[in-house]
Amino acid sequence: FTRGFPDPNSIEEQKLAYCRSLEHQLEEGNKSLQQQNIERKKQLHEAAEQQKQALLLHMEQQVKMQEMALDEQTNHALMGLKKAALDQRAALEQQAASLTLEYQQRKMQEEFAATQAEMQRQYVDSATKLHSEVQKNQYESKSKMQREWERQVKERHEVLGPASVNMPPPMIPQAPVGPTIASVNSMRHVPVPVRSVVPSSPSYSSCSVPVQTRPPQVASFRYA
Repeated sequence: FTRGFPDPNSIEEQKLAYCRSLEHQLEEGNKSLQQQNIERKKQLHEAAEQQKQALLLHMEQQVKMQEMALDEQTNHALMGLKKAALDQRAALEQQAASLTLEYQQRKMQEEFAATQAEMQRQYVDSATKLHSEVQKNQYESKSKMQREWERQVKERHEVLGPASVNMPPPMIPQAPVGPTIASVNSMRHVPVPVRSVVPSSPSYSSCSVPVQTRPPQVASFRYA
């Protein structure tokens, strides 16, 4: 019955040899698995690194695109701001030009009003002076004529006596009335030539008031 059947010693030896072979296979399998694990980890790290680089490149591209978009928005905003500043500057220059023109017009009106007022003042002064001279000359002429008339009356009284005919006093023309405020105000908007108002020399021939320089004639009489 035991022929060809291994004995316990050979079974033990075979068992030991098989155990050693299992341990060797286990060790080789362990080394192979460790090596595979290392290789896979390395591959994972490399793939992760590649993905990381690709993701960084993608992020950088997105950042660049966003920066370009921001630059474009900023340039657009700057152009709008410059346009608004130019529009406001143009409006300011237009307003300044309008105000300057209005000031010049007002200044011209003021100078014109001052010139017109000065011309009116000169006209009034000249007319008043002329009227005063006419009144003065008329007063002197009247006084002279009055003295001459008194002298003639006295001579006639001495010649004819108290019964002589009464001689009427000479008629003295009245001087024209000088310029009034109403007449000056009516000429406020009418330019008055000063040259035609003020005479070049104090001549009485240009006056409208006739001045009687010849003494009145004494009536003829006979001695009784």
